[in-house]
Amino acid sequence: MVSVPCSRCKRQCSAEFVGTYLLVLFGAGSVIVSSIIKGFNALLFVAGIFGGTVALVILLLGKHSGAHINPAVTIAHAITKRTRNELVLQYLCFQGLGAVVGALTLRLFFLNRNVFPADLGSTELARGMNPLYGVGIEAIGTFLLCSAALTAALYVRKPIWQAALGWNIILPHSTLRAVNWSVVQSG
Repeated sequence: MVSVPCSRCKRQCSAEFVGTYLLVLFGAGSVIVSSIIKGFNALLFVAGIFGGTVALVILLLGKHSGAHINPAVTIAHAITKRTRNELVLQYLCFQGLGAVVGALTLRLFFLNRNVFPADLGSTELARGMNPLYGVGIEAIGTFLLCSAALTAALYVRKPIWQAALGWNIILPHSTLRAVNWSVVQSG
């Protein structure tokens, strides 16, 4: 069990838990919904939901923890000394816990639905895609995401502009991922 020694840390770790929970719930949930409902542009829907969720989390929870909601962003902040060392492991643990609880929530919600092939929003390499190419694109996308998050943390002071930046970061990031990673693998 992770020990949270102070009330300020509780607030920060709770914000990371809730933010990551919401990202998984709405982000992976949008993938599931796009696999169930046909007839619309799934890529824009999923990217929009991810972007909107990131913007919402930044606006609502960013003042408490910085709204990292992604272990890669937490590690990037730790490397650049934007996050105190004693919070890094706690953030990572609470982000992981939030992701697991978000995935379990989706599993419970869609428990009796066997109509989608997405395995509850998991992503897979598209058929015929070279695995090294897919990993490379994912690495580039993660680098861009972390770079933009650090830029927002270092230079953008107002939460509304951080949220706008988050929205504009996640849309191309999601689109870049979709170049190589299938949102929904059809049978």
